[in-house]
Amino acid sequence: MSFAKRLLPLFWAVLTVGVVAGVVWVGLQQIGPPTVAANAAHPAPSTVPAFLRAGHDYYVLVKLVEFNPKKPNGGSWDTTSAPDAKVLISWHGQQIFALPQREDQLISTWDLFRVNVMDIIRSGGSVDIASAINAPIVRVEPGEKITIEVRDADVIRDDVAMKVDLQLDELRNGENDIPPPRGSGLRRFIVQVIDRETSLSDLVALAGKR
Repeated sequence: MSFAKRLLPLFWAVLTVGVVAGVVWVGLQQIGPPTVAANAAHPAPSTVPAFLRAGHDYYVLVKLVEFNPKKPNGGSWDTTSAPDAKVLISWHGQQIFALPQREDQLISTWDLFRVNVMDIIRSGGSVDIASAINAPIVRVEPGEKITIEVRDADVIRDDVAMKVDLQLDELRNGENDIPPPRGSGLRRFIVQVIDRETSLSDLVALAGKR
């Protein structure tokens, strides 16, 4: 058998492999990457919290306020100490809640539960959960707003650090890091909104997160 005849089977094998590879490559180009198709059919769930639902009740907790070191006019909050944070929440033009005052702090935080240890002892270990939650309940309606006022509490007259109206249906379920208005006395302002139907176990879990 001549050398050319011995190479002929090898030539056809290589040619066949090349044709098959070419067909597969063209098919892949038309179909597109498999991962893209899979992702299109099964898109990843959104991690952005949902907006509040109209006609639903929510707790509104002011979780954190941070004062600027100086008042907007450049003066000191107090003579020798940091401000005493006082937070008031109003709805429908009426004050509905006041958070416990914080003394001499530029950064003040509040937990979801406000529990008096002596009350628990007097009641034999039981506690009224509704009264222990450190936030008022509001009902969300289109265009409905709440007003939150942050002050530096003083003996004679409070200094208003910020007063802001928040449109409820523009807030999201969970933490809302809200930029304080320009010219206010705050640097940070975080509001946590929680569905009133949240179970007690989930409320406890939320309270454990800082």
